[in-house]
Amino acid sequence: MLSPLLLRLASEVPLRMRVVFLLLIVCAFTGESLSLASQAGSPQSLTNTRTTYGLVHGTIDVIVSTREGFALASDSRILRDVGTGSSYSDDGEKLFTIGDHAALVIAGLVGSQITGDGCTVRDAIGTQMRLLDRSTKDRLQPLSAFDIATDFRNSLDSVASLLSGGVNGRQKFVGQASIVSFNPDGTSEWVKIDLPVEVKSGEDGKVWPTVGAPVYQAHSGHAEREFDVDLLGQPAIAEKMLSARSPSADWHTRTPIMRRYYASKQNGTLNQFTLQEGVSLAEELVQATIDLAPASAGVGGPIDIATVTKTGIHWIQHKANAEALPPSHFLITNSHLSPQVLDDLECVHCDFTNAKLFYAGKADVVIVDGKFGGSCRLALSPDAESRRPAVVTRLRAFVQNKCQIVVQSSNYP
Repeated sequence: MLSPLLLRLASEVPLRMRVVFLLLIVCAFTGESLSLASQAGSPQSLTNTRTTYGLVHGTIDVIVSTREGFALASDSRILRDVGTGSSYSDDGEKLFTIGDHAALVIAGLVGSQITGDGCTVRDAIGTQMRLLDRSTKDRLQPLSAFDIATDFRNSLDSVASLLSGGVNGRQKFVGQASIVSFNPDGTSEWVKIDLPVEVKSGEDGKVWPTVGAPVYQAHSGHAEREFDVDLLGQPAIAEKMLSARSPSADWHTRTPIMRRYYASKQNGTLNQFTLQEGVSLAEELVQATIDLAPASAGVGGPIDIATVTKTGIHWIQHKANAEALPPSHFLITNSHLSPQVLDDLECVHCDFTNAKLFYAGKADVVIVDGKFGGSCRLALSPDAESRRPAVVTRLRAFVQNKCQIVVQSSNYP
């Protein structure tokens, strides 16, 4: 099910097309850009450089519930696994606010990319969450945690779609989110969603990832919240600390907030934890994971912390230099397109076999891992070359001997 934010746009394209937002197109060309992939004859893929795929993952997230509200904390490390190797940075965003009374933390598969022919297309769940945040501020009623969970699922589906052709049946991925929200009457919602990303294969041998059935865990929605803790990403260290009844030899369990936690646990008074104590506990659990987890866990960097109460959202600390998320774009994936205007087209894994194509020279063209063949025809408007000579030159060079090229004012004879 698409969120209301996407329903209108989804209705404007054929159902066979997959509409993907959240994309950044970065091309090696400057100014006018064109990246295409094709072969003459039978449909097949042409790549001037090898197409590679990348995953973005890694996290430790903590949400602590208290009577006053919720404390959310997240690390900042992002692991990138691409065809050329792995790398990480400590400027990733995993804690997002939605409107004035909701927030979430995300973990697992949080981004993806495909690179080919000098172009990189990036996708990130965070981009959709930022878009959702902006649209929610214009609503009369705030979005609930369950509403946001639906948009999270659609975002993960978008992220996974870029990996088509770059995964195998043995790979397993998961997307996670823990979402909290306050209603106008002071009650709250808290839902955790786990989404497996399953790799499927067709009769033609192609493989593609698809988001499986969600697993929801709903917490209490009463006005009188109880103490509770939710962990996402790499929970083992925090779980061990929370399950103990007293401090251990590890100094992380001997900090003032952990001693307070153990004393309250022994006395059965955890529900008396204040919001400020929830903030301290969430921060300690994230920091302990950063300090003690192996490098392969993909946790580290600054800790972002925010609270959500009936009065709104309050940032406790938020890193100043966060990685820029991909801006929202309109992209089509895994579709057969004909007839098709090429101006401003951004397409991944698209099939142009026997297509009637038209280019007016009004915008750039980005096509990654496309297929051309059969009796395709490219129609160029009379002034396309004067408008964007570099793009037209590349188009002509690319489709010669593959598509008929004509000059006319429309895509129809």
